[in-house]
Amino acid sequence: MKDIKLYPHNQETYDKIQALWKTENKVAAVQATGTGKSYLILKCVYNTPEANKVILAPSNYILEQIEKEAGEQLPNTKLLTYSKLSFMSDTEIESLHIDYIFLDEFHRCGAEQWGDGAQRLLNLFPDAKVLGTSATHIRFLDNARNMGEELFNGNIVNNLSLAEAIVKKILPMPKYISALYTFDDEVNNLKTKVENSKNDEESKKEMLKEIEIMKNKLNKSKGIPNILKKHLSKNYNGKFIIFCKDKVHLDEMKETVVDWFKQSKVTKQVDVYTIYSDYTNGDIEVNEFINNKNPKSIKLLFSIEMFNEGIHIEDVTGVVLLRPTTSPIVYYQQIGRAVQVGRDNTPVIFDLVNNFSNIGAKNFASDLEKEVKLKNKKLNKDDNQKDGEDKKYIDISEFMIFDETLEAMDLFSKIEGNLIDNWDGMYLKLREFCINNQNEELNYKENTHLYYWLANQKTKIKKGILDDIKINLLKQLDIDFGVLIQNGTNHMLYS
Repeated sequence: MKDIKLYPHNQETYDKIQALWKTENKVAAVQATGTGKSYLILKCVYNTPEANKVILAPSNYILEQIEKEAGEQLPNTKLLTYSKLSFMSDTEIESLHIDYIFLDEFHRCGAEQWGDGAQRLLNLFPDAKVLGTSATHIRFLDNARNMGEELFNGNIVNNLSLAEAIVKKILPMPKYISALYTFDDEVNNLKTKVENSKNDEESKKEMLKEIEIMKNKLNKSKGIPNILKKHLSKNYNGKFIIFCKDKVHLDEMKETVVDWFKQSKVTKQVDVYTIYSDYTNGDIEVNEFINNKNPKSIKLLFSIEMFNEGIHIEDVTGVVLLRPTTSPIVYYQQIGRAVQVGRDNTPVIFDLVNNFSNIGAKNFASDLEKEVKLKNKKLNKDDNQKDGEDKKYIDISEFMIFDETLEAMDLFSKIEGNLIDNWDGMYLKLREFCINNQNEELNYKENTHLYYWLANQKTKIKKGILDDIKINLLKQLDIDFGVLIQNGTNHMLYS
């Protein structure tokens, strides 16, 4: 029988699973994308060869990858997608006589139809041992439902985030480049806002001038081909997965992205592949992408949804994000395609979607910074207890995150904060912040728009040009402008 070798972090998780199964039937392991969750399932499968087992996953692609990783037939194991299970009758499910149930990407069981099938399976085999794996147990866009509580009664043996996995060096730290391929659209939208605002003509003229200067500056030095050239070596021959919104978007962007790489002159040849759910040649193109070892070309796989979760291609060197998303799950799944346990290269992530407002690099950088502080705090505590040992603190600067539009974002946020007719919308955002973050500071990095807008209100109050109605609305939020001060260069504090 095959012996599955686990990395130390997975061995620790596996041991916890086995220990908890002695007293509980349902156990979950929450680990970042790329940390090898499927090997936890395979280890359990091979250690129970005589038992009847079922592995459930969102797609056949994921199930095929699990079979590929096994390298041989899985003993007494049925592989099903959640979709297929949902269409099975209770009689068909009962005929499986299941002893062990493995729910891969178990947060997907929150979907109505898939959840119904999974719940019927669990109800029909109440004594079965159940293991759920996922990168997150929270369905953020579904009223933050906690699937770890719903399905596993909170029995989570591990909760390893992507940032924690990187700081612990389980996963390689990617080179993260945040830019904006729709920059011209953002510029035009902001110009329209300025032109339609109630600001005086002189102020409008000055703001439009600043926007145009910034646009020209970025067009000369930070166009997408220049960004690719800056961050990729000459004669680069890596593989990228390109995430698109839908079929129309994919068709629109395919030629554009290929031109970016060619104009960057990091390569002379670009090999292009496509995969989406109802594309009949998808499997063929994915296999060609996987098997392409041409040392003289960059390989691009354009994808819609198909590679968001659970699927890893060993020699993918990076991803390009062209799909904006408000879902932290989708975001981390996509960047997770580039980072896998056991790699010694530096994966590259080009996040080219509206970082002026989406969850992208700011959250990732913030998560990393928090984990670094926790790690260094622990190291400091250990060093105090063990004199004479070398300190091995982590320097946040070693985490390579580049924001190619940071200066422009700063300027645009400042201009939006100065638009007179933007007051009501910004006030509602400030009100929401105060309600959700009581006694916390308004962070410049995470709330740039609000920071500038609130500073502008303070200036207007000092000059006596903000009307009483607006002042009273601000006072209702318990903001004391007497102590509204700038903390260094980073934060605006309020009481």
